[in-house]
Amino acid sequence: MSSIDFVLFLTAFVLFFILLYDLVKDYWKHRNVRPIHKSILFKFFVPLIAIVIWSFIVVSAFAKPVYFDSAQKQIEYGKKHNNYFYVHQAYKRLVSKTDVDYELNFKYTQSLYQQIIYSSNPIQQQVIVKTSSDNRALKSHFNHLITKGNDAQKDLGYLFLALNSLNVDQDLEIAKLDLEQIQNPEIPYYNYVKANYLYQSNFFKNENDIERYLFKSINKQEALEESVSMLSNI
Repeated sequence: MSSIDFVLFLTAFVLFFILLYDLVKDYWKHRNVRPIHKSILFKFFVPLIAIVIWSFIVVSAFAKPVYFDSAQKQIEYGKKHNNYFYVHQAYKRLVSKTDVDYELNFKYTQSLYQQIIYSSNPIQQQVIVKTSSDNRALKSHFNHLITKGNDAQKDLGYLFLALNSLNVDQDLEIAKLDLEQIQNPEIPYYNYVKANYLYQSNFFKNENDIERYLFKSINKQEALEESVSMLSNI
C-alpha cells in the first residue's frame, strides 16, 4: 500500500469511528425510548454510506496504479519510494528477455530479498515473500535454466537459487547443494554467494574464508555494496 492509500484509508477509518461514537452517544441519550427513533438510525446510516462512497471515489481518483513506460523508470521509482515490489517486478520483466546476464539476475534475486529488509515488519514480510508467487516464479526461472540451458546457464541458475535459499528461504542445506552443483567457481558473483553461505552457516569457524571471498568479490566489483556491508560486520 502506498503512502497516499494509507492516508486515505486511515482518514476513512477515523471518520467511521467518529460517526460510530456519535451513534453510541445518541443511543445512550435515548436508551429509555422504545423503540429507538428512526431518525437516530437514519442519522447514522446515511452518513456512513456517504463516507464509504466517498472513500472509494477519493481512492480511485488519487491513488491510481502507477504505470511506467520502461523498466528502468519503474526501478528508479521503486527505489525512490522504498517500494521494492516495483523494483522486483521490473527486474522480472528484464531477466525474461536475457540469456546469461549475471548482474541482472543478481539484482533480480536481491530485489526479492529487499522486499523483506526494507519492510516495516521484516519478520512478517519474510513469511509473505517466502510463500509468494514471486518467489515461486523466481525459482521457476532459474530451474528452467538448469533443466533446459547450457553449462553457463546451469551455473547461473544454481548460483542464484543458492542466493535465494540464503536470502528468502533461509535453507542452508539447499544453498549448499546448489553451490556444489556449480562447475565453474570463477563465474561472477560466486565469491559473494559463497561468503554469504559461510557467514550464515558458521561465522566463527569460517571467518578467514569469508574475508577471502569477500575481498575477491570487492576486487571484481561484484555485489560491492553487499560485500562491503558483510565485511564490516566481521
